[in-house]
Amino acid sequence: MSQICSFRNCKNESYKHHQECVLHCTKNTYSERDWDWDWDDDTTFCSALVDFIISNSRDLQNALNSDGFYNLDELTQFLKDDLYRSTALGLCEDTRIQIFGVKFPHNYDSDPKLDFTNILTKFKSIRFNVCEFSSPSLDLKDTPHFYQKCTFFDEWTIGEPKIQEKVNGVLFCECEFNKDVLGLHDNSGGYEYVVEFSLFKDCVFKSKISLENINFSRPIFKNTKNKNFELNNFDISRCTVQDKFILNKLKAKSLKIEDTEFLSKLELKHGDIDKVKIINSNFKGLFDAYCTQFDQFSASKSIFSDFVGFEKCKFGKPSDEKNVAQFEYVTFLSFTNFRNTVFHQGLNLEDTNLKEAPNFLNVKFEDGIKNTDRETFRIIKNSFDKIGNHIEANKFFAYEMDRHQQDLKDESISQEKIIFWLNKYSSNFGQSYLLPIFWLFMSWAVYALITAQWATNLLIEHFPKVHGLIAWINDFFNDFFKNAIPFNKLLVKDLEFISLIFYVICASLLWQTIVALKRHTQR
Repeated sequence: MSQICSFRNCKNESYKHHQECVLHCTKNTYSERDWDWDWDDDTTFCSALVDFIISNSRDLQNALNSDGFYNLDELTQFLKDDLYRSTALGLCEDTRIQIFGVKFPHNYDSDPKLDFTNILTKFKSIRFNVCEFSSPSLDLKDTPHFYQKCTFFDEWTIGEPKIQEKVNGVLFCECEFNKDVLGLHDNSGGYEYVVEFSLFKDCVFKSKISLENINFSRPIFKNTKNKNFELNNFDISRCTVQDKFILNKLKAKSLKIEDTEFLSKLELKHGDIDKVKIINSNFKGLFDAYCTQFDQFSASKSIFSDFVGFEKCKFGKPSDEKNVAQFEYVTFLSFTNFRNTVFHQGLNLEDTNLKEAPNFLNVKFEDGIKNTDRETFRIIKNSFDKIGNHIEANKFFAYEMDRHQQDLKDESISQEKIIFWLNKYSSNFGQSYLLPIFWLFMSWAVYALITAQWATNLLIEHFPKVHGLIAWINDFFNDFFKNAIPFNKLLVKDLEFISLIFYVICASLLWQTIVALKRHTQR
């Protein structure tokens, strides 16, 4: 005994072993297709779709019930088999249809009678509401259409669609894509494909979005403000984006921008993106990534023409030393803001071109100091010097020198290497005034011990051989330094050489203390 379809308000009979009719039962995708759905099912589906459209279209029903000019059988035959074109074509071309809750099978166009798109393209426009699609695409040709709360189970190719009017200028609204979404245009024919509408509004993406060779004159995403947005991977290459590109509060695994030009503002604020890769792209408008977390970030061979904001951003992970923020052969033609930004694993600006001094106020490097190159620290130091913030500039001068000292580790012993070593451990390149004061007190203590033992002969009593060697060296050099001006009046008798050495050490440490204090207090 046949049963009525379990889908709400549907009066059709259930189909085969399903609880729903042929329109509303679940279909397999192309990759999952089996013998549960065959060519006869396609024929049955197309026939049921025609009946559904006619019975649910107010315009068609009014025309059929008006003056008798239109005939139900002729209209049905026209939609199914393209018969009675002369009488039914005009009616369909003036009719906008809405399709609600239909689950479309994979579309096979080898036989026109089995291709349900031949039915749909005969109307003026189509609105799909809460529908499901198992096909990888729909070739609706020049028929404007719109998807509202639809689900796409297979990989979906956008193609070159036309959108239905009065739907806020967007193609997909609150839809769900279970596999990849592809917007690929083959420009081998020599023409540029221009999309004059937005593609997505508040949609859910469970896999990848890939857009290529398209000129977007409107925003690609038209999402609701202050709403979180998640996707796995988003790739855009060889495209032109004329209007705003806004993906705020984005949580994504990867974002790749390659060979693409953005003519207006780009926003990635308050996001969390695992991997960002920008290659050979130009940003003509403002680039704002305020308060966004980038686990991996690299930009290469790209130009930023307007303001660039990375304020309060976080680059890298504390546990992964490979996540150095990379800007290679990148040109910034305007002001760049890195204020209050954290670089967990370092920053590379060595090959970057900066027309204006960037803002690095309150920037933190956490564990990334060891992974940041000397040239990057020099750029940051100079940026503070140009605005008169010499205290911060001195801090990054110390980082610069420390990095240079690390670069000298593999070289042989030289005067430069010794000077850098002494400067590092005596005052941290002028950044610490406590270190030279500490060593100053230590030198005084050592000098006091030497003079005390020399006066009491403690060393000769316990270490006669050592005392003899020291005494010989001291006596040998004493004659040279007895008359050393201006220290000769201050030198201890019989310890002229040792006294002079400690005077030089103390003078150097006092100078290091004064320099460090000056760097912390100067205007």
